[in-house]
Amino acid sequence: MVRIVTDSLSDIPKEMNADGHICVIPLTVTIEDVSYLDGVDFTHEEFFEMLKQAKSFPKTSHPSAEAFLSVFKSAVDAGDSVICICASPYISGTIDAARTARDMLGYGKIDIIDSRSLSMGEGLIVLTACEMAKKGCAHDEIVKRALLHAENGEGLVFLDTVEYLHKGGRLSTSKALIVEKLRIRPVLRIDPKGKLVMAGRALGVRKAIRWLTEAVGRIRTDFTQTTVAIGYTVKKEIAEEIARRLCALYKMGNIIFYKAGSAIGAHTGPGCSAVFFEA
Repeated sequence: MVRIVTDSLSDIPKEMNADGHICVIPLTVTIEDVSYLDGVDFTHEEFFEMLKQAKSFPKTSHPSAEAFLSVFKSAVDAGDSVICICASPYISGTIDAARTARDMLGYGKIDIIDSRSLSMGEGLIVLTACEMAKKGCAHDEIVKRALLHAENGEGLVFLDTVEYLHKGGRLSTSKALIVEKLRIRPVLRIDPKGKLVMAGRALGVRKAIRWLTEAVGRIRTDFTQTTVAIGYTVKKEIAEEIARRLCALYKMGNIIFYKAGSAIGAHTGPGCSAVFFEA
């Protein structure tokens, strides 16, 4: 049997892992000097309420190598192989912890895959790997498919505010003031290496949504044979508007709406929406 492992940055909806076939190892989120396990110790709604009231900026930290080691050892000792799909190393140190755990164990068939993404950009790869594992596909076949998806994955992230980028030290005070005063809404992209980079900007939410959806069409216009994941932190109405525009512009197939987790929300705030798909 092939075991599928990932980190909580993958944002896989719990209802899509009801059978527990995917082992999700949580990151740690620290708010006001209290540490919580992402997706375990609080609900999505509770986190954003705490974020709104917090006086200091939350911190996130990747799982320890020991957390991965425990899962890997249990699987290998049961006679299973492991495919562990992690967030981009440019976004989290999770993959380094997983590789360290594999080296610490020193036996068994364990592949560590860089998704080159985060959130459901990573999650879509995990879900495909899980589906293949359930169908009885060979370990190496699943790895090959996951690597191909990682190479061709695309992700665009819309921010309704840069307040949390500023609080987290990712944007200077002067730039943050200008952006907010002019109502500039940035759109970020996951580049081929897995870095989160500026893709574009627009004045106001509506124009930013238009820019994002048109950017999707410059990459792909027929989604009838693939899944598109549209995520949001709090404002689902923005995600729904993105979906409406995509459906009006392109040939759409399966669309997954999901709530982006606290590990991402801590850095983007309640106004974040994202679109992930395979190009």
